[in-house]
Amino acid sequence: MSRAEVEQKIHDMLDQVEASRVGMTRGEVPTLERYPEQLAQLSSDVLALSDEDSIELKALLNLLRDDLAQLSWEMGEIARRLRAGDDDDDETSEQAASSE
Repeated sequence: MSRAEVEQKIHDMLDQVEASRVGMTRGEVPTLERYPEQLAQLSSDVLALSDEDSIELKALLNLLRDDLAQLSWEMGEIARRLRAGDDDDDETSEQAASSE
């Protein structure tokens, strides 16, 4: 695989991550199951390139890793807030039931 092809695959995955973020703003839940497999394949593809190309693409690959870590954190924050909201709703329901 050529450097240009690997670089395009990394950019495509960065676009997927951004699309996941956009989807989250619409209430969609992104599926992250394939991301580790795709990232592992991209890492392998980068390492298979010449040393010069590999070094240059590692920075882009690190950006992708950071972006995936940030997306994972954002999803965790959303889940935490939703759980906290559910807990608040449960407490409100219990208080309303006990006051009757």
